[in-house]
Amino acid sequence: IEALNAPESPKCPIVSAPKAIEVVDAVNAATGLGNAKFLMDLYHLSMNGEDLDEVIDRYTDKTAHVQIADNPGRGAPGTGELDFDALLDRLKKAGYDGWIGLEYKPGEAPSASSFAWLPAPLRAAP
Repeated sequence: IEALNAPESPKCPIVSAPKAIEVVDAVNAATGLGNAKFLMDLYHLSMNGEDLDEVIDRYTDKTAHVQIADNPGRGAPGTGELDFDALLDRLKKAGYDGWIGLEYKPGEAPSASSFAWLPAPLRAAP
């Protein structure tokens, strides 16, 4: 369950991490399956003005996937104000070991160069 941001998606009923977690918990309670999870999109949450450190600390255990883009502008990390080194480190320390989706606009440069923010050893395919 993903929370979108209110400025860009004003009609979306889920525009905060707590609301998304409320839906996750309700689905899991109704089904008894426990497989509904949170999609933690740091761009959307930052656009909503949420405290990303608090979101990570409170909801990582209910998170199945993380997506990133910088804010403002939805660009690659380093083009806005979010500290992705600190955020990704915090996710790791909170126990998140899943995939992190890159959902940002690459800008004017070729797509491959939009990964320049990522340390070179981490850009290599496994």
